[in-house]
Amino acid sequence: MSVLYIANTSETDSFKRCLQRLTNDDALLLIESAVTVVNAGHLVGILISEYTDDKNIYVLEPDLLARGIQLSNQPSPIQLIDYDGFVRLSVEHHLSCYLK
Repeated sequence: MSVLYIANTSETDSFKRCLQRLTNDDALLLIESAVTVVNAGHLVGILISEYTDDKNIYVLEPDLLARGIQLSNQPSPIQLIDYDGFVRLSVEHHLSCYLK
């Protein structure tokens, strides 16, 4: 059963726990203030790039743009999606889990 993990905060411990559980069938979606982790040098961004080469990591592009984050600073394993992509991910996965 695949899980869509949705993170809306950049709290490091939540991300560590999620990255440990994330399988190849699961996905992690960064929304709201969690999108800030794609900034170069952010600890969570470094964790994502080190441990998730073969994982499905997504960031909600409108939330990036709303925070003025440049897309060129995103770690390579992260894919940009829009709201339609968010809905698609929700439908494709059996469960959704918000990180807190």
